[in-house]
Amino acid sequence: MMVTRTVALGVTVLALGGCGHSGPKGAITVFAASSLRAPLEQIAKDYASDHSGITVHVQAGVSRQLFGQLHALDPKRPPAADVFATADTTVVHDLTGNDELHGNDEVTGNPTYAQIFVNDPLTIVVRRGNPMKIARLSDLAKPTIRAALGSPRTVLGIVARRALGRSAVTAKRVVTIGSAGAAIDAVSAGRADAAIVYSTDAHDAGDRITTIPIPQAQNLPADYLVALVLPIQHDKLAKAFITHLFSPDAQKALTASGFAPIACKGPVTNCALHFPNH
Repeated sequence: MMVTRTVALGVTVLALGGCGHSGPKGAITVFAASSLRAPLEQIAKDYASDHSGITVHVQAGVSRQLFGQLHALDPKRPPAADVFATADTTVVHDLTGNDELHGNDEVTGNPTYAQIFVNDPLTIVVRRGNPMKIARLSDLAKPTIRAALGSPRTVLGIVARRALGRSAVTAKRVVTIGSAGAAIDAVSAGRADAAIVYSTDAHDAGDRITTIPIPQAQNLPADYLVALVLPIQHDKLAKAFITHLFSPDAQKALTASGFAPIACKGPVTNCALHFPNH
């Protein structure tokens, strides 16, 4: 997934009193994609206040760069994080150590317990007030509509074109842009009439634009996965925090930032992977 927030940010959340729960105490570190920074800050703060004695460190940035930091200081030392949350499936794959670089491509199963915990759907953004009366993807095929799409070589450009293809839509007047932020700027400034971006990017734009939902059948949401980092250093704490991400409070914080609950039967908490002996 293409993200526009690429500067790594570190956040430390301390448990300072609160009603708390009895149980293990200690600290864990969560590495997360930039787009997850705001909701995970809130989730971590709430979690720490409810679990006296637990410290949660959240560091957000570009997923591949964060992956490179896991063992950057000393390969012989424990990894720099306990939990990794990202939409980059190649990072999740490499967390298992299942990569050609280390001569190991035979890891089977799901040793990191990787699981989807939220997703980021595509949405149409238009100028504030929607002066062109755009209501659906098919409207982007009108010859009067300038559609801002990412380059076909970018993730955003690829998925936007796939979403249009699902509806058999071909945009007639394409304005090629380099990022979701650039697409939103083009729309808000009147250089384009509409753009297809991720919901979190639209959320960050605030009231500069108006959003038009894309139906699920035509959508290609980015799935965000959360996984343990091997070797696991703080087993119970890390697993408990991952389980918490499926709680109603955590999911509410995620949806408030533009994310969407994962598609499953019943409450989203039913979709959580259950850890053995936890």
